[in-house]
Amino acid sequence: MDILSTVAWISKSFLLINIIALVAVILLTLRLSKPIGLLLALLVGMLFIELLLEYFANRQIPNIHLTHYYSIGQFLILSLIYSTHLKKFQIAVPIGVALFSVVFIYQLLAGKIVYDQFNAAGFLISACILMFYAFFYYIEHIAEKKYWDTFNVGLFLYLGGSSIIFLTMNSWEDLEHWNTIIWTLNASLSVLFQLFICITIYRYYRILKTQNGISSL
Repeated sequence: MDILSTVAWISKSFLLINIIALVAVILLTLRLSKPIGLLLALLVGMLFIELLLEYFANRQIPNIHLTHYYSIGQFLILSLIYSTHLKKFQIAVPIGVALFSVVFIYQLLAGKIVYDQFNAAGFLISACILMFYAFFYYIEHIAEKKYWDTFNVGLFLYLGGSSIIFLTMNSWEDLEHWNTIIWTLNASLSVLFQLFICITIYRYYRILKTQNGISSL
């Protein structure tokens, strides 16, 4: 097993563990808030796409088109999650969704989206918008501690790191030579993100236990 396959396996293992942990927390506490329900949907969706990518890859079937569904689904679910967490800056979410929609429609009409190629520009746009959500969340909740703080930091690091990787791709002459390194770095960031999600789930559970199963978050 090469390093890319190993890191990808670790990422999927963390993802599965987080899904099981989140389901266990919901069953143990009998609490299911909207953000946590959406987080569970996000994780399940991520695992489904990851497994499909691997299934297609093992059978030599083109799978890059799945990244379009991954990026769009991730953006929409995270937009819904942040709409529940943001109050003062909640207007940022509909603006972000509208901006993403305009860019996506423009790409479709201009023929800039190739079904079997990774949409780096679309990913970067969605990543920037989501990082703005994370930034607004940090500003709004800077004076208080909430379980979502950990996820917020993890999301910012993951998207920030991935954006830097894909931004520098265009400046590399021999991209094919660096292909394995690029995706290994991105998979490593995914592992880091899953670790932050794991801590978020643990903090959420501790808060519910501390408050006798009644969360004000």
